Amino acid sequence: MEIEYSKIPQSYAYCMSAQCPEAGTCLRHLATQAVPVTTRQFPVVNPAAYLDSEGRRTCYQPSEPQHIARGMRNMMEQVNMGDSSLLRSQLVACFGRNKYYRMRNGEYAITPDMQQAVADLFARYAPYVSVTFDSYSDEVLF
Repeated sequence: MEIEYSKIPQSYAYCMSAQCPEAGTCLRHLATQAVPVTTRQFPVVNPAAYLDSEGRRTCYQPSEPQHIARGMRNMMEQVNMGDSSLLRSQLVACFGRNKYYRMRNGEYAITPDMQQAVADLFARYAPYVSVTFDSYSDEVLF
């Protein structure tokens, strides 16, 4: 997998653990290969935090693309006026005000788990609306 360094957020934490059994599929480790040799410093995951108390890897991030949705404007326009206020307040309660508006406007990637949460809220508060986001793409999320 080829990763472009320019697409990696500046605050993204890399993993330097080459001996990790999941290093070959971990985005944090694969991203280290994209760091230019001229880069003097970059954030790294604390090696002491690799495993939780039950031995599970806490920093592992899968490198395969996820099916991402963007934008909820079309769905929200289909919601009856009497239901829109309650649905919007539930979406804000679930995601927070800023994230909700960024999701609605297509500025924030809506992961599959978030898509399901949105679908569940629509099923409860506006079951007559087809849950179809404004656009979809397959993206690697940092």
